[in-house]
Amino acid sequence: MTGPARRPPADISTVRQDPCDSWPDEARALTDHLVGIYGDHDPLPTIAGEWIARQKSARTRSPYSRAFRRWEEYARSAGIHPLEARSTLAESFAAALKAEPARVRVKGGHRGETAPAGGTLSASTQAQTLAACSSFYSHALGAQAVAADPFTDATRPKVTQPSRRTVRVPRKLWDEAVEKAKRDRRTVNDVVVAALEDYVSAVNRAKQEHS
Repeated sequence: MTGPARRPPADISTVRQDPCDSWPDEARALTDHLVGIYGDHDPLPTIAGEWIARQKSARTRSPYSRAFRRWEEYARSAGIHPLEARSTLAESFAAALKAEPARVRVKGGHRGETAPAGGTLSASTQAQTLAACSSFYSHALGAQAVAADPFTDATRPKVTQPSRRTVRVPRKLWDEAVEKAKRDRRTVNDVVVAALEDYVSAVNRAKQEHS
C-alpha cells in the first residue's frame, strides 16, 4: 500500500514572503524611515511598524505615525534609544510639546512639506501625541521589548471641554471603540475629537487642492 503522494514543494518566494508587504502604507513608511536610522537588525522598526499596522483606520495610523516620529526624533536628539526611554524623558517631551510651533502642510509642496502656522501645538494635538506614544509602548510591552511605559505618568494637557453633542453610534462600533480606547489609554472623547480633526483637515486640504 502506498502512502499519500507528496505535494510539490511550495514556491520559496511564497514561504518567505515578508509580512511587512501586507502592511498599510503608513506602517511600511514608518518602518523604512526607522530602518534608515537604526538599521534592519534593530527591533524598533519592526515593532513600530507592527503597531501602526494594527491600527484599523488610516485616520488613526497617520496621526499616530506622525506622533511617533516626533517622539523618536526627540529621544534620538537626547541620545536615548526609544526602547530604553524612561519616564523622565517622556515628561520632558510632554513639556517640550507645549512650546513646539504648530505647522501646516505646504500647498503644492512635496509630500510631507510643512511650514510654520503661527502659535504652538493645540492642547488636543499634544494630548493625541502623548496618547499615541503610550499606545506604542503598550504594544512594545506586549512584544516584551520594554519593561514599562514611560508615558504612564506623563503630564497630559488640559483639553477644553466643548459643549455636549449627541450622535447615534451603532452599539458594536461604540463598544469596540471603548475597548480600544482603554487599551490605548485614551478617552472615547479624545478618539472622537481626533477623528473629527482629521476629517476636517482632509476636507480643508481637498478644498485647497481644488482652489
